[in-house]
Amino acid sequence: MLRSYYSAPIYEFLGTSSDLILGILERQNEFALLQTQRDAWLE
Repeated sequence: MLRSYYSAPIYEFLGTSSDLILGILERQNEFALLQTQRDAWLE
């Protein structure tokens, strides 16, 4: 069971586009995605 929606070493995280990370977060999220949650992830 995964406990996180996204996980990567810091060097990989820093080299990954925010759009890709957001897409991964959205796919892993099993709940309704509210605009406020999406905005928080973008921050």
